[in-house]
Amino acid sequence: MWLSLTVAALTVAACSETPAVVAQPRSLDFFKANTAIRKKVMAECKAAVGTHAYQPEEECGTASIADQQVARENYARERLGGK
Repeated sequence: MWLSLTVAALTVAACSETPAVVAQPRSLDFFKANTAIRKKVMAECKAAVGTHAYQPEEECGTASIADQQVARENYARERLGGK
């Protein structure tokens, strides 16, 4: 009896739960073009290290790679005299 009530309760709970909407991770080009958002995502990822509080995790890596590429491009542009 208890088993059937437990199964019924779990089934109802599972059915009534609204599935989480997962946003599509933003691209490398998006983060390269949007400095403020890139810096914000990187700060949120850094604050959430070890907690899995920031999702999607793919964006942490993508924002970091974009930041590195922008820094290299800016350095190269400075070295070439702004060309």
